[in-house]
Amino acid sequence: MWKKFMVKKAKLALLGFMMVAMLVGAGCVTTDNGRRPAITEVSQNMRVCGDTAYITLTTMLMNMANTGPLLRDLEYIKLAGINNVKITIDSPGGSIFAMWAVCDTIKVLQDSGVIVHTHAKGIAASAAASIFLMGDVRTMGDRAILMIHAHSGKVSEYKAPSENEMLKRWSKQMIDQIVKKTKMSREEAEKYVSLGKNQRINALYMDKEEATRLGFVTE
Repeated sequence: MWKKFMVKKAKLALLGFMMVAMLVGAGCVTTDNGRRPAITEVSQNMRVCGDTAYITLTTMLMNMANTGPLLRDLEYIKLAGINNVKITIDSPGGSIFAMWAVCDTIKVLQDSGVIVHTHAKGIAASAAASIFLMGDVRTMGDRAILMIHAHSGKVSEYKAPSENEMLKRWSKQMIDQIVKKTKMSREEAEKYVSLGKNQRINALYMDKEEATRLGFVTE
């Protein structure tokens, strides 16, 4: 019994040593000489290592219940004086209102000098693709998919005469973003981001190779 206990204790100690060694190699734990920064877990979806914050976005952005924590994480970056952030995205998209809230908050960070790196893995679709495009540096996993399409849905539960005009305005803003950030022409972007005949929603799915060719991926 005692022998089994000692063997188990030795295995746990070895596992702990291996984990620390891996983190030291990555430069994200404090060594004895104090030269390497420690990992700080700020929230469930954000960790800070040195001068870089790492955020994961893996939910559908529908309302403040799941968008609020992300906005707070982004605002923390500016308050803490962090200069770099990497946002890993695996999301099917969500609400256009939530999307613009996130995009506007990222823009505030960039205006203050923060370098934003967005990385798509799994899928970054719809609203998540717009957030992905906010990155100064944009990368994708080898098997990741990026998808853009026309905005759709209701502004509110009540039918408003200006609803279609709002959808057109949002589509134009998305097209402007694509033209500014990528190699895609305005005419080509309009094919996928503007509503087609009979309010048909077109979509473009891109793998890493296609996204790189079109300039959605920077490296």
